[in-house]
Amino acid sequence: MPPLCVARTASIAATLMLATAIAAGAQSADVPEVKPLERYLGAWTYEGADRTPGGGPVRCTSVRQWTGAGYFVESRRHCTTPRGELDQLEVYGYDFTERVYRYWGFNGRFVSQYSTPTMTDPAVNWSSVAFRGRVRCTETFDPGFASSRTSCETSMDGTAWVVISEGHSTRRP
Repeated sequence: MPPLCVARTASIAATLMLATAIAAGAQSADVPEVKPLERYLGAWTYEGADRTPGGGPVRCTSVRQWTGAGYFVESRRHCTTPRGELDQLEVYGYDFTERVYRYWGFNGRFVSQYSTPTMTDPAVNWSSVAFRGRVRCTETFDPGFASSRTSCETSMDGTAWVVISEGHSTRRP
């Protein structure tokens, strides 16, 4: 079978498996690919810094919960930044077709899109979809997933990287 047919067949099979699981009433906990997203659930605070020109302290609060039959995590985030107040909708999920975790952030005219192939380690390495090879973020969780450290970098050539933001998130009780 030609490679394109194999890829399409695998994609169709993955979609059918997901549709079957949803139709059967399966919960996200029953799907191993979705379980790592649990680390994002709950109420969180973020203290960090925007390292771009004109940047400064950033403080955010967010509440994250399951949505989409328990296959996605929805986050409502409010931030105070050097450029003013910011409200953001974030969605974390697993793309069964591409077999990667996805992040979408909506806070204005542009959509932030990141992907990562795995969430098995305490460190999650997100790569920008829109600026492939030019923006990356590393989020490292503590062993109990009660806090994490994040650092985002940018590069013009893919070899020299500059930190554009960094901070610490803590799950609130």
